[in-house]
Amino acid sequence: MESVKPKKAHRQPQAGRGAEKKIARDRKKKGAPLKVKGRNLKAFTYSSHVAAQRARKRNADRAYKSMHAPLVNRTTVEPPPFLVAIVGPAGVGKSNLIKSLVKHYTKHSLHATPGPITVVASKTKRLTFLECPNDLNCMIDVVSTIIQCCSLLSFCLSCVRL
Repeated sequence: MESVKPKKAHRQPQAGRGAEKKIARDRKKKGAPLKVKGRNLKAFTYSSHVAAQRARKRNADRAYKSMHAPLVNRTTVEPPPFLVAIVGPAGVGKSNLIKSLVKHYTKHSLHATPGPITVVASKTKRLTFLECPNDLNCMIDVVSTIIQCCSLLSFCLSCVRL
């Protein structure tokens, strides 16, 4: 005769809906709360008040640093801005250079360079960036602008001395 094989023992569910029902039933028998998730009170906060205080101070310092812009020294004789003309052929990155310089000095991004851009570099120094294509007429225009600024400055200085 054939030998009869013993049947496998029933395996308890370890995952899925049946396992969840069993865990809930066991917890109900023991009187424990049914849901354990969401009970970690310190999951999204600091474990010590010193760490929380340091984080608040650091965030405040970073916010102040990003918003702080140097004030212009407004004396009676204000020095003119330094004129920086960026010259080159099309496609070499003149606008890109101006955008990165403006971002460096002001911490604000610039999307387009429509004309001369004046930036406050420090309390006593201002910079004006001019974009000039690789064209002789444009270069002459930039030089004439510089000459006009210098003549206007000399006129203002002579009026102050009188």
